[in-house]
Amino acid sequence: INAVAHWFSKNWGLGEIRAEAVGPRSSLIALAAAASDEQAIAELTLHGSYQSLKDVIAQGGQVNTTPEVFCFGLLAAADIQDLAALAAPRKVEFLDK
Repeated sequence: INAVAHWFSKNWGLGEIRAEAVGPRSSLIALAAAASDEQAIAELTLHGSYQSLKDVIAQGGQVNTTPEVFCFGLLAAADIQDLAALAAPRKVEFLDK
């Protein structure tokens, strides 16, 4: 995601890239991307994001159905709000759907 954002910004002269993700899986991936590169995504809107990775476990999520949530060490290092804080000061908006 970050590589594509950089590519669009540079090669198409789009300036700041604003990303939007729909669904819990795409939202987690986009949030991780925004948290890991402070220059790729200027603003992020998430529709239907997980509120916490712990919720997936509480709801009976399993590694064979949601492997991206069970990335080794992810929850120990950062939950959803931690990832959003890492993206700061860029705007991260959480919408229900």
